[in-house]
Amino acid sequence: MVRIIRTTFSNVHEKPTFSSQVVTQGIAWEKAELLNQDGDWLNVRLPDGYEGWIQNFTTLEMDDGKYEKYQSLAQRIMDFPFGRLMNDNGEFVGETVMGGCYPVPEEHPDCVILPSGEQGCVRGQKLETVHTTRARVVALAAEMMGTAYLWGGKTEYGTDCSGLVQCCFGIESILLPRDAREQIKVVKDHPIASHEAQPGDLAFFQNENGRIVHVAIMTGPDQFIHSSGEVKRNTFTEGHPLYSEKLKRMLEGVYKMPEKSN
Repeated sequence: MVRIIRTTFSNVHEKPTFSSQVVTQGIAWEKAELLNQDGDWLNVRLPDGYEGWIQNFTTLEMDDGKYEKYQSLAQRIMDFPFGRLMNDNGEFVGETVMGGCYPVPEEHPDCVILPSGEQGCVRGQKLETVHTTRARVVALAAEMMGTAYLWGGKTEYGTDCSGLVQCCFGIESILLPRDAREQIKVVKDHPIASHEAQPGDLAFFQNENGRIVHVAIMTGPDQFIHSSGEVKRNTFTEGHPLYSEKLKRMLEGVYKMPEKSN
């Protein structure tokens, strides 16, 4: 049997209690490897290696053969937020999240399949006019503008800085670790000056102890999108309305965009 996330997304807690902090999120169709159980709480490991506790009701056990059948279908990665699924009668049947990967039914190529087996046609916007990987990463981040900051979040319902980065790059098949302090290890060998940055390069920030605590997606020379309070734009250019003296002071470095994952 394969255990997957059943709901649109599932908050993953540090401990088996709702009062403990959310450390990340699982999203629909992601595998959740069971490590332990405490009543209705499951200790799981997600595909990116992150571990934590989720509620049993947010998961579904699926027969291996059924799961493989779904995975053999064409897959659609959502590149826009708040996708609404409607059935043939125009009724709302569910929703998708940006970055989620959903099977496509052979008979309805405009639809996707939810873990429940229910199908729906996708209502939402797609990035069909943006073609380069660098431009798409920035366009994806821009789709999340205004999304509230949420520690441990990685969807349009709330995201932290590294969750935003992981989501936008993951859609483009660039698989990154969950935390900023791990993401920097992927690009550490390719530093550049902030004024030389191209769309899709990454900026990392450190606290007074030298610990990496924040990450942003560069949109061009000295300009970036990140999640801090909300997903927004800032710049390192003094005198600009979006200048952030604090972030410029905290800047650890800017690095070239990572390569696509094999």
